[in-house]
Amino acid sequence: MKLDTSTQIRQLEKIHRIAGIGYWIYTYNSNEMWWSNITYSILGYDTPNFTPNRQNLIKHIHPEDLEFFLVSLQQMAKQTMEIEFRFFKMEN
Repeated sequence: MKLDTSTQIRQLEKIHRIAGIGYWIYTYNSNEMWWSNITYSILGYDTPNFTPNRQNLIKHIHPEDLEFFLVSLQQMAKQTMEIEFRFFKMEN
């Protein structure tokens, strides 16, 4: 059985929601960022009223992972890559 792309995307989103795993896409050259709905939820943002950006993501990165994240951003200027790190919702 072959699934179409929209079915695969819905299944992947469901898996991430159940597992509590957020994900995002960042385009280095244009400085554009996209967050999954679960990322908005984990970080406590209202999707329609918030535009994600690098600075907002950085303030949610676990302190032990911040240096790795910043170094990885520099490497993104040269090549596409995937990274994993911990992030958290800030308390008001």
